[in-house]
Amino acid sequence: ANGTGDFDLYTDCNGAENGGLFKVTWITLFASWWGPCQSEAPISESVWQNYFSQDVPLVVVANGFDYGTYSCTGWADAFGITYPIIDGDANSAAWNMYGEGYIPHNVVLDHNMEVVYTSSGFDQAAIMAAIDAALENVPMDMDNDEINDAVDNCPQDYNPNQEDID
Repeated sequence: ANGTGDFDLYTDCNGAENGGLFKVTWITLFASWWGPCQSEAPISESVWQNYFSQDVPLVVVANGFDYGTYSCTGWADAFGITYPIIDGDANSAAWNMYGEGYIPHNVVLDHNMEVVYTSSGFDQAAIMAAIDAALENVPMDMDNDEINDAVDNCPQDYNPNQEDID
């Protein structure tokens, strides 16, 4: 992420692909030169930090394109972004998949990678409401063994240490 290539949206955020670590994903599509996108960046970082500090299964991903003003890492540095930024490609794959209207454009995917919110502009309250609603449906650690799975794997057994492998 942020120019390193160590983040893959589909496998890192999709519990069906990554061993059951289901997450809600917030994607913000932006252009580095556009003032509204620049204004949104520090706010989205603040929202991300709030959720991150609560250890909720949320991933924020920015997809930047048309880096006329900043490079990918320059954007992260300039606005203090710590969540992954994926460089937009020449084919505009992320925009073609999720974008419509104008930028900034925000999308929230539920834990099944289904779009539950999509809108041009930046409506922080609507984005957070969509995130919160999606988080309510994320499969969590049912048996408190620190492995997020949808079912308790030993409901009939007394196992206070939960030394099992899901």
